[in-house]
Amino acid sequence: MYTASNETIAAPKVVTFTPTCTQISTINDIQSMSDGQYISFMCKIIDIGPLSYESTIIGIITSIGLVDKTFNCPKCYSTDIERNDKTIRCNACKSRSLYLKQSNQNQIQLNVTDVKQNTFEFIVDTPKIITLLQECNHQQLPTQDLIEQESVLLVLSSITVVVNFNPIDKHITNIAINNNEN
Repeated sequence: MYTASNETIAAPKVVTFTPTCTQISTINDIQSMSDGQYISFMCKIIDIGPLSYESTIIGIITSIGLVDKTFNCPKCYSTDIERNDKTIRCNACKSRSLYLKQSNQNQIQLNVTDVKQNTFEFIVDTPKIITLLQECNHQQLPTQDLIEQESVLLVLSSITVVVNFNPIDKHITNIAINNNEN
């Protein structure tokens, strides 16, 4: 026991506390805490699981269409925005930004249904679909509008495809006819 009086001189001392337990969180847990906004925290990474850069599914193409472009605030990345022909107004951070129209006719949206009837939505580069049509011996189809022509979807839906894709952005890295059908 220590007793201090008005003549006692206190000396500063650095004290550090180390917790006796740690909280383990996955990236998905941290994402759910953020609610779509940025969060900051200190952490020590203790383990990194297998880094899967590519996933594969086998299925049938069930639809093709234009890429539905979602817009975010370029400052805070919020999707709570108002957009007109020339500007984006963010309701979250109250900023305004120029809206630059980006017509990307080089990509299309593709839905693939696997054998378990799960539907996956992907983005694919148009030349990959043209190559797939050529492999199916339909050289005349790639000269037509791939989305507007019903015959394109009929040909694509009649084959089983193997799709390699990035699981994060759902962009197809490779698509080919499944030659290993049982």
